[in-house]
Amino acid sequence: MLLLFVKIYRWFTLMNETYQIRLAQENELHQLNTIEEAASKLFANTKFALEVDQDTLSIDLLREQQAKNLVWVAVDDGDNPVGFAMVMVMGDLIHLHELSVAPEHGRKGLGTRLIKTITQFAKISGFTGVTLSTFQDIPWNAPFYKKLGFRAMKEEEIGINLHNIRTKEAQNGLPISERILMILTF
Repeated sequence: MLLLFVKIYRWFTLMNETYQIRLAQENELHQLNTIEEAASKLFANTKFALEVDQDTLSIDLLREQQAKNLVWVAVDDGDNPVGFAMVMVMGDLIHLHELSVAPEHGRKGLGTRLIKTITQFAKISGFTGVTLSTFQDIPWNAPFYKKLGFRAMKEEEIGINLHNIRTKEAQNGLPISERILMILTF
């Protein structure tokens, strides 16, 4: 009986929260750092606790990508950002540089909706796929993206831009042996 109540409560809660995905506005960029910082706390009880202390995206980078219409936000029914995705153009590919959802809004499909928005944008814009770099074994990382159709990239598929991203990740202290480059092709 309690399990049924919990399921009904979750359904009712989801039905009363309306989220939208839209392009980010410049005046929202500082809020995105707060979301990224909060989302990083999910790593606190993993072997990647170092993520909690990583720097958030620079406002300059966010502003640059937002000006190119490459930053999307998930907003609540008050039009407040609660999640975001930022991508970069890398030749004929779009690279997902950051995906973060505030933990209190997690597990409601916002990450999936942001990814679907990005992939639709990439397809419509004539890109051949979407790439990303993520942790292999964290459930909300590689396994999550695999469910959405991403696959591990082969070494021969990795171009100079992605090699540069890996180098920067290593310089920032990320354990490269624990990370994986993934791609979704169209």
